[in-house]
Amino acid sequence: MGLASVSIDRVQESARLAAESQLRQLDGLRLSAADLCVETVVPDQGELLPCGVVAADAGLVSLALAPFHLELLHVSDNEGNVYLTEFFPLTTLADDLRGIFQSNPVLKAFVTRLGCEWPDLTDLWERADRNQPPMPRDIRLVADTIREIAEWAVAMELANKAPVSPLSRLVLHDGMLRSIMLRNEVISDRLPRWWHDIAWKSNGVAIAGVGKSSEIWDRLALPLSMDSRVRGQPFCYIRIPKEVEEKLSGRMGTRRLGFGHLVLLKTRSDELAQFLPVDLPEWIISDSAATQKVLASILQVSVSTFPQPGYPAPLQSAHESAHLSEFDAKILRDILVSALSRLVPPTEIEQTLRYWSFQQSKWRKAGRIGRA
Repeated sequence: MGLASVSIDRVQESARLAAESQLRQLDGLRLSAADLCVETVVPDQGELLPCGVVAADAGLVSLALAPFHLELLHVSDNEGNVYLTEFFPLTTLADDLRGIFQSNPVLKAFVTRLGCEWPDLTDLWERADRNQPPMPRDIRLVADTIREIAEWAVAMELANKAPVSPLSRLVLHDGMLRSIMLRNEVISDRLPRWWHDIAWKSNGVAIAGVGKSSEIWDRLALPLSMDSRVRGQPFCYIRIPKEVEEKLSGRMGTRRLGFGHLVLLKTRSDELAQFLPVDLPEWIISDSAATQKVLASILQVSVSTFPQPGYPAPLQSAHESAHLSEFDAKILRDILVSALSRLVPPTEIEQTLRYWSFQQSKWRKAGRIGRA
């Protein structure tokens, strides 16, 4: 029936009330935007070398073979170096998780650098008995959690590879410097302590988190695009105070799980509403010279990028390197079939493969849980 049975007068009145409410919010946002400081930044071709790391999205490279379920962990940096390519099961994870962290040198080094054990990384793994390996609370989140841990682990590897010199390398983390999956002690204490004491102080390596989208920017886009300070700048950045971020995100009084301070970086001179959400740690955001140098470096590798204009080239390259093609899918499928055929009697292999589902249709990239 559509709108045929609906009172148009009532719909019009509802639309008027909704529009008035949104206009009042816009006036409030324009007042909030006027209080923000807009600072100029220019691209910098200095000695600071940006690099990035990306993992293929967990769940997109998967195999469903009832009653089994396997996921592939594949992590690469912007230079095409692959650090992990491993299948892991999502059905009998108690021993499998322990095996992954014991056998993979990158993951093993990660927990060593943090000074903890792998079961301490997340509360998603229950630990009723410390003498037994944990079982996941929610099996659906295990793949995303391991992928996030792997990205942080490889980011540490990139920082560790840098020559020891004052501010020589910038590691770009794919996503903000926060997590809803890692334990608060890890994301708010152990990780920032390592990045400050070892990476920053000892190796001269900075870290910044880069998001693809930001609900903060979505709300501020219109009032800032109408702000003469922004319209008059080809490139600029805006620090978002924590209280403003809390208000705009609707998380008043809620502690941010991470160690980043949000900055909106304008990366396209020809666009009013193209700002990149960037997370900077306390030791960088509190140093105006370091902030300028890091943001100028991000800007330098973002101003002429393709196919996603305004997005850092190192992260784009890492995404391309981490992407697995249809040809890769067929190779992985054949490897798994071959492994299975050696374990299943020949008389049963055909019947077993009837339940095979190699979910290549799910490989298309999806967003990480949560936004800036």
